Amino acid sequence: MKKHILCHSYFLILVLLYTLSCTPKLYQPVQKQYLQTKINDSIPEDKEIVAIIAPYKKSIDEKMNQEIGECAIELNKEGTPQNLICNFVADLLLSEINTYKEYEKVDISFGSSGGLRNILPKGKITVRHVYELMPFDNEIVILTLYGSDIIKLTDFLANKGTGIFSGGSFVITKDKKSTQVKINGEVVEEHKTYRVVTSDYIANGGDNLKFLLKAVKRENTGILFRDMILNYIKKQNTPLSARIDDRIIKE
Repeated sequence: MKKHILCHSYFLILVLLYTLSCTPKLYQPVQKQYLQTKINDSIPEDKEIVAIIAPYKKSIDEKMNQEIGECAIELNKEGTPQNLICNFVADLLLSEINTYKEYEKVDISFGSSGGLRNILPKGKITVRHVYELMPFDNEIVILTLYGSDIIKLTDFLANKGTGIFSGGSFVITKDKKSTQVKINGEVVEEHKTYRVVTSDYIANGGDNLKFLLKAVKRENTGILFRDMILNYIKKQNTPLSARIDDRIIKE
């Protein structure tokens, strides 16, 4: 009898545990607390951790400090509607993608200036400088778009005030719209298709450019944006430079 009672109790416990495990949790947080700790020189180094990461840090520093080129001038984000670093990246993006024979000719390059997180200083350029400029593993993507979508892209840049753009030109109106949009010197036709090189972040609808998800065609190249910049700089035999031209002007 005692054994029967124990078995019955054990069975009830199992049923209770099963029921509790299947019951949806109704717990909700009632309070949130945050603690912000500033990381600065006041926090002492942990010698054991430093010793563990030392060989990895040495290896990474050797790679990051490798000199790959030189800048004749500082390429920065100063000025609107154009700046030197955006023009530099836009031009190399367009010229480099058109060296790949497996892809049809691309008409323009496009991107947001927000993707460029630093400058390229005057003087020696290292791998670290490029990683600081482009810290993300963004992939290069080619989109085929109608002319009406190209105008949406130039409207986006006009509203932002600047950005990555090469292969065409447009004028920013006083109400921050684009007009006189041209590609290769010809006025963009709304129903004609054009080829645009950009990052996967933009091609995936980043910066609220959701209409790009409906591109006529999308080609994923597998090429990292940062790698393209690195390889371009390594190939140059003269110091890097950029210029302000008439690709984007204000009324």
